[in-house]
Amino acid sequence: MRKGAVTSMIVVEIAWSGILWVLFLSTAATASQAAGVSFGHSCPSRSLAIFTTTCREFMAIQAFAHMAWLVLFGYFVTLITLSIILANRGYHRVWYQSVKETEFNASPVNLPPMAIPTQQHNSASIPTLQYPTAQGTAGTYPPQGIPAPGWAGTPQSPAHQQT
Repeated sequence: MRKGAVTSMIVVEIAWSGILWVLFLSTAATASQAAGVSFGHSCPSRSLAIFTTTCREFMAIQAFAHMAWLVLFGYFVTLITLSIILANRGYHRVWYQSVKETEFNASPVNLPPMAIPTQQHNSASIPTLQYPTAQGTAGTYPPQGIPAPGWAGTPQSPAHQQT
């Protein structure tokens, strides 16, 4: 198989296995419905050989369609889960690799620490915001000057209030 082909990417593999999963699910459902309508719950043993053969063929189609549906569903869920885990470990290009080339047990990528710039702030550089007061005039935030009415400077709990 050619390396780097679009058809070998994990994202394409997930899409195709999802489509095939739906097709096998519909095949299993259709075969089950057709066999139930045509033959009931079991194959007739005392009828013509052609009816018995047809009934057993429907049962085989049902069985293989259900098995393929379950296997494809397991593969689909496993591939998505492993790919998401690997992408969360830092391998963001996992979706464009082939399943054969991808190392799903890889350890997390050691990313360099992010440099966070530190700035020195002085009190003059803090912006003041305008807010409406009870009287309708604009005040500044953070408030400066006289504390609000009823404020004694220290918080008091209801049990310690003076009356």
